[in-house]
Amino acid sequence: MAPKLKPIITTKVGEKGQITIPTEYRRAYNIEKDSQLLLIQIGDALMIVPQDEALERISKNIQDAIYGTGGTSKEAKAKLEKVRKKLFKELYGDIS
Repeated sequence: MAPKLKPIITTKVGEKGQITIPTEYRRAYNIEKDSQLLLIQIGDALMIVPQDEALERISKNIQDAIYGTGGTSKEAKAKLEKVRKKLFKELYGDIS
């Protein structure tokens, strides 16, 4: 599991569309020159995730579950929001 890092950070897109991943995140996720990253679109969100074989299998299973059963990206996004809220509560407690 990755060390505790800020759950949300910002970075800028360069002139050629490149982004810089801060050093602490590259180290935590073992991202090096020529590492492969997955771009995953979920509704209006874009996730950038380090690629490895396990993640690739998981991603395919998720994609099959969403689109193979006739689900929509709107339904997936709604489910993602529930999971995100649950994980946030587990990590940071109830802040409401």
